[in-house]
Amino acid sequence: MKLAGLHPDEQRRLQSLRSSGLLNSGKEERFDRLTRLARSLYNLPVASISLVGEDLLHIKSCAGLDVDTVPRDISFCAHTILQTDPLIVNDMQQDERFHDNPLVIEAPFIRFYAGYPVQLPDGATVGSFCLMDHQPRSFSAHEMQILSDLAAIVEDEFKVLDAATSDELTGLFNRRGFLTLAEYALLTAQRRHEPVSLAFVDLDRFKHINDTWGHEEGDRALIAIADLMKAAFRESDILARQGGGRIYHSVRQYQPPRCRGGNGDAQPQRGAFQPAGGQSLAAGVLLGLRRI
Repeated sequence: MKLAGLHPDEQRRLQSLRSSGLLNSGKEERFDRLTRLARSLYNLPVASISLVGEDLLHIKSCAGLDVDTVPRDISFCAHTILQTDPLIVNDMQQDERFHDNPLVIEAPFIRFYAGYPVQLPDGATVGSFCLMDHQPRSFSAHEMQILSDLAAIVEDEFKVLDAATSDELTGLFNRRGFLTLAEYALLTAQRRHEPVSLAFVDLDRFKHINDTWGHEEGDRALIAIADLMKAAFRESDILARQGGGRIYHSVRQYQPPRCRGGNGDAQPQRGAFQPAGGQSLAAGVLLGLRRI
């Protein structure tokens, strides 16, 4: 078995995948419809939409197999994301990359694979739309075109999700995106008996910055705070802008410390923001943290 190498732009690719929220949102009907359709169109036992993470292949949707993750080092899609063209393997047992792969010689005994790489709106290749069979088979140019069209629909869905759930200014999730992902994270944490905490960060004197320096500088202050939070928190955490100068942060597997003044009380944290004019302006940040 030949292991797939890393993508030439692996770190950017992983960062884009994590920031997209796709790994936190579970399976979705919008994608399940496409894999069911593909399975019917091709009369094949398995159709899947997968996302290649750092160590795991995350199954966003799968018709024909009940699986959530696959180790990346044995996944076929880890090879697919390394190329711009689709990966077609008519017979896995005749291909030196896969002939002794556990997914070929053991259940589910895959013999045929066709995978088309899919990208996020920023151009990062994060996964594939793939078809699998338990028997060797050929794959025509017409069938290839249909797979290309299905992959394009997946990418269109990624764009819709990005536009619907992202805050255009900061690149964080918006309120809709936060509620969707936080609900899924909360249910997952409850199922695993993990603690969950919710934090909020308010940019103090935000109105003063807007009134004194203008809304453009207020936007710059928000972007600066958002960038600081992205750098400070884990990539698996959910960061969202509620509106105005407030940012929410949801984190699993974390117990909040006791804050001054009581359990979960907000504390002021001080920083400085320098407008384009060059004069430093003190800006308070109010942080609240509570277990939910």
